[in-house]
Amino acid sequence: MELPFLIYNEITSTNAYGLELAKKSASSGTAILALKQTKGRGQFSRTWDSPVGGMYLSVIFRSSTAERIRKKIPHIPSTLAVGSVIRDFLIELTSQKDFVIKSPNDILFDNRKICGILCEAVTCGFETQGVIGIGLNVNNAYEGGANLREIMGKEMDVVKIARMLRARLNEEILGISQNAS
Repeated sequence: MELPFLIYNEITSTNAYGLELAKKSASSGTAILALKQTKGRGQFSRTWDSPVGGMYLSVIFRSSTAERIRKKIPHIPSTLAVGSVIRDFLIELTSQKDFVIKSPNDILFDNRKICGILCEAVTCGFETQGVIGIGLNVNNAYEGGANLREIMGKEMDVVKIARMLRARLNEEILGISQNAS
């Protein structure tokens, strides 16, 4: 079964839209990618600047208590666990080892922010539904931050990176195995 991968040129917030879809029974592992967000947000409802060139990805998760116990997955994916998967993904993608997690929800490259993570969830009875939100600097630049274009020395394909990262998150965090395609 191919899981939905929704791509938008512009959206208010991938996490807000992902939470709406999760409440409407969207499948765990469904992804929402925006090339630009107009109301992106970070931890503590801080504004997350989301210009074109960045990757703004939210992956829906939902599970019942019984399913979580059977698959040994946590009630709500921890930001630190998600950060660990993303850090390892970036190390493999770039062949650079200078990526570190700055607790609780950032990833730095050479002491400069390259990624922010926001996990949000709502529990309804015996089911948890929510989103893993990721803002990754791919081809965009901001003062004091890092981006993949600078690290790799070339423009990067935002959609391809998002698909590969979604596949990794699905497998390692949500327990869903699927090709990155």
